[in-house]
Formats: sequence, structure tokens, C-alpha cells
Amino acid sequence: SAIGAEWKPHARLNLDVQVFHKRLWDMIVAPRTPWEGFGSVNAGRGRIYGLEVLLRHPPVGRFFGWIAYTLMRGTVTPHPGMDERLLDWDQTHILTAVGSYKLPANWEVSARFRLVSGNPMTAVVSAAYNDDNDSWRGVPSACVNCARMPAFHQLDIRVDKKFVFKTWMLGLYLDVQNAYNRGNPEGIQYNFDATASQPLTGLPIIPSFGIRAEL
Repeated sequence: SAIGAEWKPHARLNLDVQVFHKRLWDMIVAPRTPWEGFGSVNAGRGRIYGLEVLLRHPPVGRFFGWIAYTLMRGTVTPHPGMDERLLDWDQTHILTAVGSYKLPANWEVSARFRLVSGNPMTAVVSAAYNDDNDSWRGVPSACVNCARMPAFHQLDIRVDKKFVFKTWMLGLYLDVQNAYNRGNPEGIQYNFDATASQPLTGLPIIPSFGIRAEL
């Protein structure tokens, strides 16, 4: 369920605010005890609730853009009587800003910035040594999803140029993803005995160039 309101604080600004709440049923979770079987069971109950705010500048004049912010909490109770915990994909803060500006001579510059809270995770607190196969195995914390990955943030920039002819149009663009080369974490890698860790990062800066013709 959701309820919202719209407001026009300025001739070129629209503000939309919504509050939402959703119940989750029969979620797939691990069995509570070994004698309940292996694999998974549909016993979880959860909820998602939060606030969404959207401030939008319509494509009037040379500028178009919007800023969206979501404040959210997602939780699950795996089995009746168990403590409520965060969902694996709970993201407290989600911020997105998009803007585009048309310059003279058919140039256009646009950008997108994203900032998202890291997903919950269960930290590895120690490691146990196995004599049988001479290996170490990480021991997760008893507090499930009490830790959180570092935040994700990224800036993407694009520049377009159009050449207009009598019967056709040529477009060139330069697109740069992850413009400031942020090493966004996608996982955590531990050393053999879990005494040290480092993030596993995603893709680096990615520039691309393209040409497009239109009749």
C-alpha cells in the first residue's frame, strides 16, 4: 500500500512524496532445525516500508533533470518466534540525480549520480582449522545481517553532438561510466584465517564512443 502527495513549488519544479508499506508472506528461508530437512522452506514473514521523494524539472528550455531519494527498511522474521532481521537486499538510502543541458551548436551534456547504502551482510568473525584436509573454514557471526557492505556511489557522464543535414542527421557521443573510477565493493574477501579482509570491487572507469546516423 502507498499514499502520496504532489506539490508544484515553482513553475518548473514538481515535488512528489510517497509513503509505502508492503507485507511479505511465504518467504524462502533456511530450515530452523536439522530435522526439518535440507534446502529451504517457505516460512518467512517480512515487511518493507519507507518514503520516496521525487523532485523533477520537466524538459522546459535547455535543462531537464530530477532528483529521487528513497528511505527504506526491509525486514524478515524467518520463523515464528525468531528475531526480526534485515533482508539481504535492504538498502536504507537510495539517491539518484539525473541532469541534461542543451548547449548551442547541437551539443548536449548529461550526467547521472547514484548513491546507495551497501547491502546487509553477515561478517566472518573467525576461522576454524580442519586437520583432515589441511584447510581453514570461515565462521560467520551469530548476528545475521548485522554488518553492512560499504556504500555504492558512481557518476556517469555523457556528451552528445549532432550534425544536422538536409535529409539526415549524424550523432556522435562520448559516454563515461564511473567517471571518477570508484572501486565499488561487490563482496568481501577474507584471508585464510579471517584475521584480515578486503573488498572485491566492481568495474573501473569505462569510456565509450559511438556514432549514429538518422534519416
